[in-house]
Amino acid sequence: MKHMHRLIMSSSTYRQSSNFRPAAAEKDPANQLLWRYERRRLEGESIRDTGLSVSGLLNPELFGPSVRPPLPKGVAEGAWKSSPDLASHHRRSIYTFLRRNNLYPLLDVFDMPDTHLSCGRRGVTTTAPQALTYLNSDQTIDWARSFASKVLAAAPSDWKAQVDEAYRMAYSRPPSPAERDTALTFFEQHQSTIADKQSSAQVHAAVLADFCHALFDSSEFIYIN
Repeated sequence: MKHMHRLIMSSSTYRQSSNFRPAAAEKDPANQLLWRYERRRLEGESIRDTGLSVSGLLNPELFGPSVRPPLPKGVAEGAWKSSPDLASHHRRSIYTFLRRNNLYPLLDVFDMPDTHLSCGRRGVTTTAPQALTYLNSDQTIDWARSFASKVLAAAPSDWKAQVDEAYRMAYSRPPSPAERDTALTFFEQHQSTIADKQSSAQVHAAVLADFCHALFDSSEFIYIN
């Protein structure tokens, strides 16, 4: 098995990118000949861990008992009492407590297998609750605010530098000129909509948090090319 894994993973087919090539797409639109790597979404656990890591909240502690992170209000009330150690709430998802009848909501919405059944392969769905959860949950909003704090610490005053830093942290690449212009336009327009009896620093932080939230909500953040 190890020899077969090594053969597969060292092959040119396995290691190719997902870059789109019009000529190849015209001859093989279904990618049956494997001329490109198929995009795939991260598992729910990886999505949560990536969000915690980029936001600077991830607790890298290893080993120990399962952790019971807080549950969203109104969801599975009474399923468990959250762990008293607040720092443990941000440990990797592999340490998250698992209760068969009440799965952790963020993992459940991103196709966590039914724990009552044996599952050889996970299903992958694209549903409205996934986007709504990522957009509206207190958890992802907290990630965005913490992410914005990291960006502010790295680039305190320059919007352009903040956009570049946010892209580097979230996507490991610089923004394109068009992406940078779009982000700066968003900053200019959005600050006028929330500037209500707040200091300029508070407005700036709020705008940056919303921008960071948008980066979290993008396909690039949760898909592998």
